[in-house]
Amino acid sequence: MKLFTPYTLGSLKLKNRMVMVAMTRSRADSDGIVGAITAEYYAQRAGAGLILSEAVNISADALGSPLTPGLFTAAQIAAWKKVTRAVHEKGGLIFAQLWHTGRVAHSVDRNGILPAAPSAVKIDGMQHFTSQGAKDFETPRELSADEIRQIIADYAQAAKNAIAAGFDGVELHAANGYPTPPTCAKTNTAAAWKTKPASRWMPCARLSTRWAAGASASKSARCTPTPASPLITPLPLINI
Repeated sequence: MKLFTPYTLGSLKLKNRMVMVAMTRSRADSDGIVGAITAEYYAQRAGAGLILSEAVNISADALGSPLTPGLFTAAQIAAWKKVTRAVHEKGGLIFAQLWHTGRVAHSVDRNGILPAAPSAVKIDGMQHFTSQGAKDFETPRELSADEIRQIIADYAQAAKNAIAAGFDGVELHAANGYPTPPTCAKTNTAAAWKTKPASRWMPCARLSTRWAAGASASKSARCTPTPASPLITPLPLINI
């Protein structure tokens, strides 16, 4: 059965073809630092050919849900090193899924600061999980073109931080309308971000190029697909 046979993914050699999908755990502390239970959790699952970590905030402004981890401070990077070491000691491989929640957030868990998104459009008909229970979504503040460029820079830096923390690669979380470069290009009203549908994924490639300038060439990255994207198939893995 091919499921249990090795597989080559870019520069990585997977011991089988099973990939553990990213699942939000909400086990970090209030500073976005993971603990021993996180290292144990992922080490227990190192039998998979590849692990995709829970979504990890790329900056303080990226946070949208309580007790979710980050990869933008020295303490957070140090904590993730213990996780990746535990996975590698069990013979596993692990990617960090990088995350900016955009409008899928609430001010309750952002020190009273409204979430920001490519456009000031509220999510209707749903509620968001917060530290104070389920709450209606708020109307986000619209990001400026400069702020979108900063998010791209934050993704690039978080990718470098992931490699410093021992991850074998990264995945950009581009589902659910999160403000990755493609969704910014699709929805932001700033003229500079209005592009042809086929070119909206180009910032992901540019981001990977920026990462390559400061990360090991043996690492890999990919973008997850988003239902809002005009592209039906996901981007392939990018060797950088």
